[in-house]
Parts: sequence; C-alpha cells; structure tokens
Amino acid sequence: MGHNQTSCSQADVLVIPPDGLCGWHCLVASRDVQDFLAVQRTSLGYAKAVDRLRLETHLARTLCKETCDLALERSPHQQEAIERVRCQEFFEMEDLAWIADALQISVRASCDPEALQKVSRVGAENPPRE
Repeated sequence: MGHNQTSCSQADVLVIPPDGLCGWHCLVASRDVQDFLAVQRTSLGYAKAVDRLRLETHLARTLCKETCDLALERSPHQQEAIERVRCQEFFEMEDLAWIADALQISVRASCDPEALQKVSRVGAENPPRE
C-alpha cells in the first residue's frame, strides 16, 4: 500500500464525507491528495459522480477490513478496539495509534471542535445499549 509523494500544503483543505467512514476516507485520500482534490464534490465532500462515490466507499471499507486484519497480527493486545472498529467501521482518535502501526505510517490528526461537539451530542442522545 504505497503512498505517493504528493502532500497537502497548509492551504489545502480536504472535505471528507461525514458518513462514519470519514477516518478511512482520510487515509485513502492521503494516498493521492491531488487525485482526491481533482474530483468534483458536494459541499459535504461526497463525490458527485455516483461511480466515484461507490468506489470511494468501497476503498474506505476495504481499507478498514485490511487494516483490522493487519492490526490483529501486529497489536493483538488491542483486539477489543480492533473488533469494535471492524464492526462499526468508525474509529476514534485513540485508535489511530494501532491503525498507524498496522499501516506502518505516521499520522498527525486533529478534529474540528464543531465536529467534536456534534459527536458528543449524538453520543448523549443515543446512549449505548446494554
């Protein structure tokens, strides 16, 4: 899984679809930032072309499954977190350590405070089921 040498400048903003696969979309986009930026997108970051939208969703889901498989081999002590991510396809910031280790990449991530507030509200409105 090679990443090309293209990188973002401080001015590049990647708007990633808020579909629960957003972390995986970020990792896929990081493989070829210029390709990601060249795609026509909605204001929410979804590809406008249906075929491209399907492809991006497929790539994100595939990366999730492949990363979880690798992580179970490299970080078996994280099995509970890995299985949670495999089932939900969504990962938390604290999962980035084992994800980066599995993919053998370095990651620096931040989350917009507005997005964090929305996640907190959703969590409060939908408490976990027992």
